[in-house]
Amino acid sequence: MVFVVTGLLAVVTTVAVSWGCALWVDPFANGSDNPTRVGASDLDIAADATFNCWGVQIFEAPGVTSIRSVWYDEDATNISFSSWPYDHPKDVLPRYWGDAMRPDLTDTSGKGHLRLGDAWGWPFVAIWTKWRRVDVRRFVHIYECDHGIRLNSRVSRSGGYLDHDRALPLAIIWQGFALNTLVYWAAWLVLYLMFVFTVGGAQRSVRRRKGRCTKCGYDLQGSAGERCPECGTQLQ
Repeated sequence: MVFVVTGLLAVVTTVAVSWGCALWVDPFANGSDNPTRVGASDLDIAADATFNCWGVQIFEAPGVTSIRSVWYDEDATNISFSSWPYDHPKDVLPRYWGDAMRPDLTDTSGKGHLRLGDAWGWPFVAIWTKWRRVDVRRFVHIYECDHGIRLNSRVSRSGGYLDHDRALPLAIIWQGFALNTLVYWAAWLVLYLMFVFTVGGAQRSVRRRKGRCTKCGYDLQGSAGERCPECGTQLQ
């Protein structure tokens, strides 16, 4: 029963901590132009040559990993490309994102495409949400949220091109979720054992001073045996 209760508490704690990170942690605290990792992802998925550029930027802070995935249609000839992403290593996209951050081969809404992903949790990221930029008209766009409950608050960021609302994430990263649950389960179990030994030790001490059985509290005054006549516990 103890393991079941502490396990449920660990699951609740994993979700609560992840949502707390989503509410208060800023993945762009070091600036939206300072990613911790940059890379050019594999373009082989675009077998029909739909895209001529696909890059990934990763922003990391305690409690969050944020992904910026950018790709351009093959006819984006009027866009001046820098060395990114061609001069950077490939395969920097974390595996747990699956296809969530990869180019949408059916999206032909514009020459440039941007997708953001935020994964939250501590000590490991455990739950994530995704944002898709939708171009309303030239230089005007909005972000639509997938796998999350959108909130009316924003992360404080430098630069507006990554700015979007906060959201409570709903998509689970199973490896991170399991690891966090295990960590919190161990923490809850330790707290429970500390409570039992502390409270139990104090209770036994009080019963001993009052001349009662340390296990069941039976009044031992007048008892001459070596065991408690009520529960049979060995008397010291």
